[in-house]
Amino acid sequence: MPERDWKQEAQENLEDFERRQKSIMYNPSLARRYIERGAAVGLVVVFTWYGSGLRGISEEGRNLFFVCSILATMVASALVTVGVIALVNQSKERGTAQPVKKDEPPAIGW
Repeated sequence: MPERDWKQEAQENLEDFERRQKSIMYNPSLARRYIERGAAVGLVVVFTWYGSGLRGISEEGRNLFFVCSILATMVASALVTVGVIALVNQSKERGTAQPVKKDEPPAIGW
């Protein structure tokens, strides 16, 4: 039986953990940040939508505000959707842990 290199395994596990922390699908703070950014872009939608209804600016300016509000709506909905899907995916992964059976020996960890 070949010897196991614990230092190499630990380093690989740390690298895997760091890689997962950079992913939105595994890091809840990143998922929440996406939702917060989507809400912030939603505020831009509100202001540009209001700007598209102002009578004090030209028709071209109102059309520009209207187009910006439509684009910002798409960006905001995408950010919020990705954040919510990531949070739901994370909660599903946490809930799938198998219960320990009474007749099994305790796990050996390091």
